[in-house]
Amino acid sequence: MDILELKLKIMKETEYVITKYNNILEEDVLDYNNIEFDWDLSGVVAGRADVKRKILKINLILAKENFEDYLTQTLPHEIVHLIQSIKYPKAKQWHGKEFRYLLRIGGYREETYHDYDISSVVKETKKNNLYKCSCRNHYLSNYQCNKIRAGYPLYCKICGSILTEDIEIF
Repeated sequence: MDILELKLKIMKETEYVITKYNNILEEDVLDYNNIEFDWDLSGVVAGRADVKRKILKINLILAKENFEDYLTQTLPHEIVHLIQSIKYPKAKQWHGKEFRYLLRIGGYREETYHDYDISSVVKETKKNNLYKCSCRNHYLSNYQCNKIRAGYPLYCKICGSILTEDIEIF
């Protein structure tokens, strides 16, 4: 699939998800025509919603590598952030009860982080900073590694276990 085709499919799915939520909520909470797309998101973040400017920021590399899950989980997740900002402007947490409620009524998993293989988008410096928890690998910044080495534990946001350095012994 080429980039243009990928972008068109993401735009079509965005329109579908917005229409779906407008029907579920029985009001026009969000208008597809007021949404902008930023296709330049890079790094390990799969997507981001700019709620003030109504922009969906898309990581095209991760979207292409994880196409089905991206369309059925990541994209709706970011759209729900836009809907939450309109429907529940006083919500105290980005991934709080209102956010989880919106995901649930839309039929989506109430997850806040992806588990995509990020090896293709991790910078070379981060590849040297591999840490593990009980559920996955984590590529950390030099700052995060130095904090851990100084005795400050860092916990996995998924499983809650402490990250440990992955040292390979030959």
